[in-house]
Amino acid sequence: MYRKSHLSLFAWAAAIAFALGMAFWLALTPFAAAQAQSAPDDVTPPVVLKKFIAIDSESGTQLVTETVFTGNPVRFVVTATNNHTAAVVALVRDVLPAGLSAVAANAGNCPAAVTDDGAAAMAALYLEPGQTRPFVIKAKLTAEIGAAQALTNTAGSTIIPTPLGGGGINPTFVEPAAIQGIGCGGINPAFVNWDAVPDNPPVVSNPAVVKIVAPDLGDAPDSTNHAAQLMRAYVGVNIPAQYPTVFDPATGLPSGPYHRNAAPLHLGMQVSSELEADIGPDADAVNNIRPVPANNQRANRDRYDDGVGVGQISFADCQVATIPVRVFVSPQAVQAFQQQNAKAKLNVWLDSDRNGDWTGSVACAGGQAREHIVINADVDVVALGAGIHSLSFTSGLVSWPAAMADKPAWLRVTLSESPAPLPLNDGVAYGDGRGPTAGYNVGETEDYYYLAPTAATAAPDLQISIGAQVPSFGGALPQAGASTTDLNFEEIKVTVRVRNDGNKTATNSLLQFEIQLFNGCQA
Repeated sequence: MYRKSHLSLFAWAAAIAFALGMAFWLALTPFAAAQAQSAPDDVTPPVVLKKFIAIDSESGTQLVTETVFTGNPVRFVVTATNNHTAAVVALVRDVLPAGLSAVAANAGNCPAAVTDDGAAAMAALYLEPGQTRPFVIKAKLTAEIGAAQALTNTAGSTIIPTPLGGGGINPTFVEPAAIQGIGCGGINPAFVNWDAVPDNPPVVSNPAVVKIVAPDLGDAPDSTNHAAQLMRAYVGVNIPAQYPTVFDPATGLPSGPYHRNAAPLHLGMQVSSELEADIGPDADAVNNIRPVPANNQRANRDRYDDGVGVGQISFADCQVATIPVRVFVSPQAVQAFQQQNAKAKLNVWLDSDRNGDWTGSVACAGGQAREHIVINADVDVVALGAGIHSLSFTSGLVSWPAAMADKPAWLRVTLSESPAPLPLNDGVAYGDGRGPTAGYNVGETEDYYYLAPTAATAAPDLQISIGAQVPSFGGALPQAGASTTDLNFEEIKVTVRVRNDGNKTATNSLLQFEIQLFNGCQA
């Protein structure tokens, strides 16, 4: 069995997207030789703006429409080209739409800054005749993505009188020595009166459209991949992997769980997005499964499977088990489930017989032990409220033969807004790990290569990530002549995340930081 060698139109159409743009106000102050009355006005428009999108790069990739995964930074690039016959200064201000926050601004050797607590970014671009300069803004999402929303804005420009310099320079002309040969003209945004920029600029740029998507799929091996390559379920064992992971309903094969928008409701603290499990773009840079080459296959490659405490799970033959799960709930999810008077569903599968699928059912003294060990358990999103919640779910009877107790077994946990399909029946309907052919709207699927904590090879595997955030100036900029040591940062917020990707609880672990002192900074 195999799938098409490209993403199906259905999968692309299922991606939640909406357009985000940025509105720019551009002020132009002409600079000419001493005693010149004004800059030439024989070129219309005097400065041409173009807007592009770059993904996690400041290369200025000229894309006016692009798909971006939630959680990834978005870099917008605006270029300003001077069509005057004299030098000008383009004062650019970008006010981001609601839901986006600027975290960095760069205009090369020209001044650029993030202002208004991230709501805007600005730059002052000195342009010789015919010169083009880029202004790059790095932004992040501050709100959850909604479906079928579209916001499209354009860049704009206008000529306004703007005071530049400590004492305020005549906006019509300026001494050439004050602006030539000094980087970007020696311009400091602290001297710019941004409030004077008109709201309705007469010249506009092309629109730039960003499609934000947040789909999620599993990462268990799947032989029905687009490469038509048989995948092995377990390392060193020639058992075909038949876990439904790849999503392509057009083939008629069982589709893996596909969550159109994982952002509002998901497992654990973090989630990465991908358009497909084995091909196409992926937020964490690698596809969830890699079927080829056959001698170097890989699965379990989603880097943000962090919602299940696998090191705390113990199975015993024909006994129930406790599955610890962490669930993230956004305010948007609470509102949606409240409006629908509904509860989310959680499902768990375990390949207890290690035969490469989740279809098994074994008779125990107390009843059937199905590999679908948790079937459509309720998760009351409204009662939980917004936040991260630690929950426990009791499984049905689990088959866990002593002869295989120390061998790995694929474990799948799926959180969704609707029940999982139940195509199998042994007196009770149960599923095999697949998702609905139409996909889920929200939620996440996490797959684990489970190994019992008591196994000889079980061990913790700690993953550490660290990030820092420097607070903004609250809209104010440093005064002219201020050195970097004069900037009065109240604090630098450092976030450290530690995740255990192993199959055993980490104990007596020491996390040690070394803070280097430099440039007058103190720990």
